[in-house]
Amino acid sequence: MTQTEEDNLIARLYRCYARVPQFQCKEDCSECCGIVPIAPVEHLNIANWMKEHHIRTRRMQRVDLLTCPYTDGNSCAIYEARPLICRLFGVIRHKDFLCPYKREPVELLTQREANNLIEEVFRLWV
Repeated sequence: MTQTEEDNLIARLYRCYARVPQFQCKEDCSECCGIVPIAPVEHLNIANWMKEHHIRTRRMQRVDLLTCPYTDGNSCAIYEARPLICRLFGVIRHKDFLCPYKREPVELLTQREANNLIEEVFRLWV
């Protein structure tokens, strides 16, 4: 893939991210950090962002298999480049995605809207 193709792909990813309602997580919170499904384009974006910001992931230990590898204590080491699934926590009208601290955006997405975004991001690579 050329640099131009990669840049275009990342730009399309961020256009998808822009459709997620703005939500400000509670500082030093990792309540929603667990197993994180990440689309191939998001792996690329995260790797580029980490390289640009000189961030290294921690080594995964056997006990960490159910924890996001980007959780740094009680915060996210890649918050600005976090994947879509992380951006959706707190903004979907679904009991499993609501913020345990009762924070929410002005407008919540429906489950269908969220599913459409997830499908769109996962199709970007193909």
